[in-house]
Amino acid sequence: MPKSRRWPAPWTAGKAASAATGRMKLSGPFERDPDHEPASREPLRRCLADFAARVAFLARLHRKASAEEWLRHIIRERVEIEEAAFVGAKQDLAARTR
Repeated sequence: MPKSRRWPAPWTAGKAASAATGRMKLSGPFERDPDHEPASREPLRRCLADFAARVAFLARLHRKASAEEWLRHIIRERVEIEEAAFVGAKQDLAARTR
C-alpha cells in the first residue's frame, strides 16, 4: 500500500502534548471523543442486566455463595468438557490416519 494511503501511526501524533504531559496522545481513527457515544448502548446494557439476573438466579438455585462462584464452577466444568472432547477428537483422528 502506498504511504500516502496509510493511516498515520497513532504513536507519532501529538508529540508536543505527550512531552508536556508525559502521556502518549493518540490521533486519527484511534482517537476517542469522550462526548461521542455509539447510537445506543441501552440494548446492550439491558441485555447484560438480564444476563446478570439469570446468573444470580441460577447461582441461588445451585446454592452457591455468589454468582461469581457459580460462574467459576460453570466455566471450569465447560473447559473440562471441551478438553475431553478435544482429546477424543485427537484420538479419533490419530486412529483414522494409521
